[in-house]
Amino acid sequence: MIEKITEKQQGKIDLVSINTYHPEVLQYYSLFCEKMGFLTYSGGTFEKQGSPIIRGHIMSGYRQGDNGAHGTAGAIDIHVGKDLPFQLQCIKAGLECGFTRGGVYTSKSIIHLDIMDEDWIRKHAALPFWMQKPNKHGRDFYIGVKTIEELEKLVNNFLPTFRFSLP
Repeated sequence: MIEKITEKQQGKIDLVSINTYHPEVLQYYSLFCEKMGFLTYSGGTFEKQGSPIIRGHIMSGYRQGDNGAHGTAGAIDIHVGKDLPFQLQCIKAGLECGFTRGGVYTSKSIIHLDIMDEDWIRKHAALPFWMQKPNKHGRDFYIGVKTIEELEKLVNNFLPTFRFSLP
């Protein structure tokens, strides 16, 4: 089972710890970028990625003290834009490249991809896929589902009520 680590976070977005504990995450990320036609960012810290932020930039890596997947150094959040059908397409591509879980964010321009295994999912009562959505009070809540098909259905049901923003 994938375990939480207690390594000190290195930089604003720590990919050094990911490369140390789960280098496969960055390998899957490279495959994902190639598949999606994004520029690949290969490691270090966020500050080395440069500006402006473009599709494919890693926005979050290992997070010290995080009780979720980011705390295991087995997860990344990637900027792909706010287009929900495209976010879903990116999740599917990530699964084809080796990631095991993913989430879309209706109010953000990122997706989440990680490598959590069945034991970790069971221990944390987590679900493999989710959609983040703000409620009427502006707070985020998450709808979790077991399959990519269920996530696709969630996204498609949400689209008629969603106003798109360009990435």
